[in-house]
Amino acid sequence: MKKMSSEELEKCLKYADITNITATDYGTFIRAMVYTIQKNLPIEIVDNSNNIIKAQIKSFSLTYIEGDEGRNDILDVEYYKSDEEILHTLEFDKIGTGNVVKDRKSGTRTFYRYYINMDNKQSFRFTFNRRISKA
Repeated sequence: MKKMSSEELEKCLKYADITNITATDYGTFIRAMVYTIQKNLPIEIVDNSNNIIKAQIKSFSLTYIEGDEGRNDILDVEYYKSDEEILHTLEFDKIGTGNVVKDRKSGTRTFYRYYINMDNKQSFRFTFNRRISKA
């Protein structure tokens, strides 16, 4: 297994451009994470109970199996809630192209929204600021 973190943003972008990931919602989700950290923008995370978390991503890491990228990756996201200074962590086991879905209303005029594990008991919606795509 190989691991990379948001400390290596260029490496994360290259990972998102691997052939079997680049044209998927998972690839654009990874790029959104990278651009959000680069621009130091807040995100919104909503869980199954409709708990809304306004957050600032501190870092994330991806662990993957070489040769099987984008199928059973492990994603750890460290973030601060906007009203706290406590570091929180979200862990996603077996994340990849099969369980990251872009919201159909997502776009440059609104926000970038991605659902993770939509059909599972523990699902999340990540909303990224639309300014991540601006130069």
